[in-house]
Amino acid sequence: MNENLYYYLLDNNFLTHGIGEVDEEETYFKFESIIKNGGLMSLDALKEMGINVSGKVGGYRITAENQISFFDPTVLEIKKRLLSENYYYFLPFHPNVIFFIIDRENLNIYRNPNVSFEMNADDVVSIDSFRGIIAPSFCCEHLDEIQKKYGLSLPIYDFDFNITNSFNKKFK
Repeated sequence: MNENLYYYLLDNNFLTHGIGEVDEEETYFKFESIIKNGGLMSLDALKEMGINVSGKVGGYRITAENQISFFDPTVLEIKKRLLSENYYYFLPFHPNVIFFIIDRENLNIYRNPNVSFEMNADDVVSIDSFRGIIAPSFCCEHLDEIQKKYGLSLPIYDFDFNITNSFNKKFK
């Protein structure tokens, strides 16, 4: 992970939520569904709406279906791993995954007792808590089109912490 991206997340006390790998069609379905429905929802909340998704990245899920999981980069014990060249080998933070950047300030979140760098929330997290997107630059245009469709303009950062779209450059 780029040091600037790490310190941006750390200094703002942000969380991230990965929605899937960029080469999987379901990831873009999830992205649009999150934007369209106004936020992140637990698998149970999605099922109640008739939306069925796998709710996992890379086939791995440790979170209950009535919860939403977040990666917490502010856990100091993982700083060295995140800033290493091989950060994606150790943690669920891979450059081929699309992530939302989430402001934890108004969320009712709690630490996962089994995973020190994971936070959980119940049911729904409003898009009002979203502060940006982390994604490879080659898929930025498609993500921008989806945002425009629903009147949203979150900044999109690549893993080198470059803004890859023209929206809200004031956030950096």
